[in-house]
Amino acid sequence: MTNYQVGGSLRHDDPTYVVRQADAKLYQAVKAGEFCHILSPRQMGKSSLLVRTKYRLEAEGFRCGVLDMTTIGGEYTTPVQWYKGVVTQLWLAFNLRGKIHLKSWWQEREDISFLQRCCQFIEEGLLGEFSSERLVIFMDEIDRILSIDFPIDDFWALIRFCYNQRAINPDYNRIVFAFFGVAAPSDLIRDRSRTSFNIGQAIELQGFKPEEVQPLIQGLAGKINTPETIVKAILAWTSGQPFLTQKLCKLVWKAAENTEQGRLVIPPGQESEWVENLVRSRIINNWASQDDPEHLRTIQNRIQGNGQRTGRMLGIYQQVLQGVEIEADDSRETTELLLSGLLVKNQGILQVKNRIYEEVFNQTWVTKKLVSLRPYADAFNAWIAAKKQNQSHLLQGEALREALTWSQGKSLSDLDYQFLAASQELNRRDIQNALKAIEKANSLLSSATKKAKTEPIRHRLWRGWIGVISFSTTILVILLRLTGLLQGLEWDVWDKFFRVRPLEPPDPRIVIVTIDENDITQIGQWPLPDAVFAEAITRLKADNPRVIGLDVYRDLPVEPGHQELVELFQSTPNLIGAEKVVGNSVNPPATLNELGQVGFVDMVLDADRKVRRGLISVKRGDNLHLSFSLKLALQYLETQGITPQTQAQHHWQLGQAIFSPLDKNDGGYIRVNTGGYQILLNYRGSLKDFYNISLTDLLENQIPVEIKRDNRYSIKLAVTVSSAGGVGNCDRRQV
Repeated sequence: MTNYQVGGSLRHDDPTYVVRQADAKLYQAVKAGEFCHILSPRQMGKSSLLVRTKYRLEAEGFRCGVLDMTTIGGEYTTPVQWYKGVVTQLWLAFNLRGKIHLKSWWQEREDISFLQRCCQFIEEGLLGEFSSERLVIFMDEIDRILSIDFPIDDFWALIRFCYNQRAINPDYNRIVFAFFGVAAPSDLIRDRSRTSFNIGQAIELQGFKPEEVQPLIQGLAGKINTPETIVKAILAWTSGQPFLTQKLCKLVWKAAENTEQGRLVIPPGQESEWVENLVRSRIINNWASQDDPEHLRTIQNRIQGNGQRTGRMLGIYQQVLQGVEIEADDSRETTELLLSGLLVKNQGILQVKNRIYEEVFNQTWVTKKLVSLRPYADAFNAWIAAKKQNQSHLLQGEALREALTWSQGKSLSDLDYQFLAASQELNRRDIQNALKAIEKANSLLSSATKKAKTEPIRHRLWRGWIGVISFSTTILVILLRLTGLLQGLEWDVWDKFFRVRPLEPPDPRIVIVTIDENDITQIGQWPLPDAVFAEAITRLKADNPRVIGLDVYRDLPVEPGHQELVELFQSTPNLIGAEKVVGNSVNPPATLNELGQVGFVDMVLDADRKVRRGLISVKRGDNLHLSFSLKLALQYLETQGITPQTQAQHHWQLGQAIFSPLDKNDGGYIRVNTGGYQILLNYRGSLKDFYNISLTDLLENQIPVEIKRDNRYSIKLAVTVSSAGGVGNCDRRQV
């Protein structure tokens, strides 16, 4: 019974294997002793090509071995582990167990480098043991090397050495390397003088062509009345993309199996319509839920996972969808789009690979992704819709400042850069015009003053003009401020006010326990285990503080000590944990979340990346989240009988203090985003202006005498356990 395999490697004798030009090219190149590399998008049939080529070569007397780079190591692998893994894989792949005692062989060469050991193993273990045989080493998933956290150029230099050594040692003519993976040659090596990718042959892996798909047609014979026409209609949708073509053939085969007769009869001339209905119902419609095995999501994830390049990649793809001719250059963005499989090169011009991709990753999809990236999406789209002619859609003031700040370090589309440049030019002209108007007004004022002094008789007449000009100048300054152009200056003045005003004395009710590099060194483990936090909180509890804040993300367990920390969470009603709710959210500790003892630690950044506003609360769905600082304050004040009281116009009161929400034009702000409940911050000072102790001192019970003497530490205390220095900048999963 013939069936189709979707995903994974096909057997060498699979009846649905489609022989392509790449099969012959790879086979002939390896037989001729050429080093080869097959670098293409995922699910293009690379592994199946490897399996079939290996079988054909072994049938002709070649000895072949396969190294799967996913099994050797990745991000956290050390150089010794990686190089020893390569040698071990070669030892296993060529079945040298009974000929070489690998452990002894490796230890006997401890006085030479890992690279030299690899080189010796190839010469002694492979060429030496198989003295008359031709050897082929297939290296699959070669892109895994990209995740290695140490330079790998030496390894590629070793491959090049094996090629160059042919001129000195004829034995090296018997060994050939072939590389398979999803990468560009430039990704795999930095030093072009040491690369092996300019000495071998690149094998291009294309989609199935109509003249190659007889095995697929044969698989449907007896299952459908017109298999040739059905497969042709499938290719019209897939452009021969192997994974999608095999998947659709399998869907057709299953549809036939599900009939009473086990055979489908489609009226002549309706095959294309029938296939279109199949494609839309089983692949395109609700594609994310039907994408199994995963294929379309792999493409989407590759594009979205490109960090700062994602915006420009989407911009390029959007232009291709719109029919704009984009030349395929060597840019990183173009390379990533080609490696994703979404685009292909056709006579040097980028185009969408097939109709399925064009339907799934359509204009709506691109717009949605760009909206999630661009903070100025509405204005940008309106400007484009107006054919870039309507200046009212350009950004000004605070909106422009935020957009420029967001764009820093990102690789955007050409249209984005045109939009931002046009906005900047408009703002520049507005500023120049305003300055010219002010300069003219000042000139008139100066002239009027002089004339008033020299012409006493007409002084009263000019006095009126002076008033008019002064009023006009004031109006111009106000208008200039309302555009947001003076906002940066107002922020600077605000900052200087806080710097020059006398500092308030340290609040004896607050002690901060810091975590820095010295603490991590003392503890000797990173991320810090749950046992450390459990001990720290236990020591704090011993002095009966009013409230304890754990300003550390702890959404995942870090052994040892996780269960101990959970039990401590359950028994500490005055402990507040941290979460992140805006943007890329981070869950709070599950136990504290169930008890309602969490607060978010998100901050609001102004366009110059400074913090002047505090986010007190934010609503997500039906849930109202309170900030970490507010939760600490409420917990502390509750012990003194002070609870929040709501007032009119969203004001609320705590004791004698009344809080009002920030308005979009309050202070030095113009049309600022006031989402959530925001207030202007009143700075108390830096870390040195608070009582603080290190985590190590806390664990060793080395609490300063003055803190205990003044009862600051043991009676009325709100403790924040936070990370300071470089630790605070670490990835949240490491904390």
